[in-house]
Amino acid sequence: MAPGGMLRPAVLVAAFTFGAILAAPPVVAKPAAGKPQTVSSNHLYGDYLAGRQAQHRRDFTIATKFYEKALADDPDSAELISRTFLMEVFTGNFDRAAALASKQLKLDPSDAVADLVIVVARLKANDPAGAVKAAAALPSDGVHRFVAPFALAWTRMAAGDLAGAETALQGLDKFNGFEPLKQFQLGLLYDFAGKPDKARQFYDKAVGANEQLNWRVTEIVANFDERQGQSDQAQALYDRFLRENSNSDLAAAVTAIRAGGQAKPPIASPGEGLAAAMFDLGSVLNQPETIDLALLYERVALALRPQFPLAQLLLADLLSAQRKPEESLSVLREIPKESPYYWSAQLRQAVNLDTLDRSDEAIAQLRTMAAENPHSIGALVTLGDILRPRSASPRRRTLMTRRSSAPKRPACRRSGRCSTTAASRANAPDSGRRPRPICKRRST
Repeated sequence: MAPGGMLRPAVLVAAFTFGAILAAPPVVAKPAAGKPQTVSSNHLYGDYLAGRQAQHRRDFTIATKFYEKALADDPDSAELISRTFLMEVFTGNFDRAAALASKQLKLDPSDAVADLVIVVARLKANDPAGAVKAAAALPSDGVHRFVAPFALAWTRMAAGDLAGAETALQGLDKFNGFEPLKQFQLGLLYDFAGKPDKARQFYDKAVGANEQLNWRVTEIVANFDERQGQSDQAQALYDRFLRENSNSDLAAAVTAIRAGGQAKPPIASPGEGLAAAMFDLGSVLNQPETIDLALLYERVALALRPQFPLAQLLLADLLSAQRKPEESLSVLREIPKESPYYWSAQLRQAVNLDTLDRSDEAIAQLRTMAAENPHSIGALVTLGDILRPRSASPRRRTLMTRRSSAPKRPACRRSGRCSTTAASRANAPDSGRRPRPICKRRST
């Protein structure tokens, strides 16, 4: 059974524990007896409660702003340090999160998120010893128990310890269903280390573990084949993916990658290796019960590798699933036009624009896309989804208008665009199932 299914019962209890951090009741210090509240303390309580309310609404960006203001007034507050730190991570502000991580660890030495932020900071500072030390502190149980093997592997790789890196990944054996993901990561590890024979062994196992080929494995292994002078084998893998995923919007990526010239190694540094691991783990955890963990790990991936289009697509879909289309749009616009994933990003942009009631912009964008790529039906299908209400009878339009007055569904539920891309957890290297969207949707 693929880990996409095996992981679900294993992480549910931990996920609810993690959710409790995001939804804990407010704890506000009261002024000493007989002392009136000052204007400053009133502002402090107001900012704290506003941040708490925004956090409860899952508006992490606004929550961060209020917590930062409250923390500036009371910099030694344990409650504010913990909440501000967590919100900085969830909104991708890793420089500010790193500044709070050591304080958070003094308050809670077992805080895995703080350890992980320090791992990121040490790798970015080219301090492999410090990164290994922080990775070694990550827990082997609890909600973040899956992170330690990946973090230890790539930090040890940064320290030049290839054997130790492989040993760290073997730690995934104690988790049900992680074997294909382990094989894939070992392939990346030996590929980065310049040992193609060993990399080939692990990549072949990763391909063999998928009854239905997913894009993540296809992209990496075909890239490896190209660099080894086996273009025919790479093409065969692309062809298999297209046969097995005929409706995927990533078909455009295949064409773009093949036309992009000489293949380059997918991992340029140990930091990028850990970014890849966090992306893969986030893909596995991309389901309603663990969406916060997926969001957290994609933020970590992008902190290590800001230009990582697959992780950006997944982050955008996670934000759309949480009804944050403007934030999703902001992420998608960071994917450059020359990227093989620009087409997928444009499709998602159009859906987000429609969610924001900017349908005219979405329609114009999709018509341009359809004209530029007449052989792809993705833009036309999405365009039809948007135009359908406009072409309905007056009575049907009235019913649709009434229905549209309810909160709109996330972009990934209103479009099939996320069903066959990196945004689906089934597209992690560990799945052989048919790709599915983040959120279940009814067939039409």
